[in-house]
Amino acid sequence: MNQNKLVKNSGIVIPYLVGENHLTYIKDFLTRVVPSYQNSPSVTLKFYLENESGDIKVPRYFPVDKFINNPIEDITKDGQKINIKHNIKKCAIKSREKQLTVIYDDD
Repeated sequence: MNQNKLVKNSGIVIPYLVGENHLTYIKDFLTRVVPSYQNSPSVTLKFYLENESGDIKVPRYFPVDKFINNPIEDITKDGQKINIKHNIKKCAIKSREKQLTVIYDDD
């Protein structure tokens, strides 16, 4: 496997070998400092994961091509279908029209 190839699954894995400058720029782009409403004045949010070897995983739809030109191997799998049970019932149109008439025409 090409060491500079990016792998896309639950996220896009960018190997450290791509270059430290590129990784630093991507990490800075995916880091936000926001106000905290509890103890400290601000909180740093990082929208990436970094492992011990320096590789990072970014969100799967992150526009990596704006930062580096490495090919991306997409190994995502189709998910399973989910059956959702609900009790949604259509409302009666006549009663809805009557309610709206009362709201708008009531003087």
